[in-house]
Amino acid sequence: MMTEQPTAPWAADQFISDDLARLACLAAIELDNLSLERCKDLPSLGRLADLLDESLTNVTNPSSPSSQLNTTTAIIVCHALNDSGWSDSLSLIDDLVELTGELTVLMRGVCRAPLEPAQHDRDSIIKLGEFCLAVSRWSQALEDRYSWFNFTH
Repeated sequence: MMTEQPTAPWAADQFISDDLARLACLAAIELDNLSLERCKDLPSLGRLADLLDESLTNVTNPSSPSSQLNTTTAIIVCHALNDSGWSDSLSLIDDLVELTGELTVLMRGVCRAPLEPAQHDRDSIIKLGEFCLAVSRWSQALEDRYSWFNFTH
């Protein structure tokens, strides 16, 4: 019995882990294809929204020292929001969480109805893609910067 092969070399199903840099890059590719009207579904964008919710927006009392907020993801998203023009400067963690929540709602809206252009203007799709690229860049930059640490014994 033959199994169906992925249609593209970057197909999201090829990757087991939700590596943030890779996932954000795949989401940007999906959004780019959507802006060119060549995309039917956006699995990586949905998974990225889930990951951001899990790491940042579904956290109780994010500004508390005992919070379960993923600080690395918060740093990455803060830089990505600045780089992609969603925010000029975020000084409070609560503002970061709120804006990230708004973006994940937008991401899920695009995932639910990707082929309904009346619901999403092309500029917001492109800007969302720029955010995903910035998340990928910052995630990879932080990973590369700290890759020389060896935490195993």
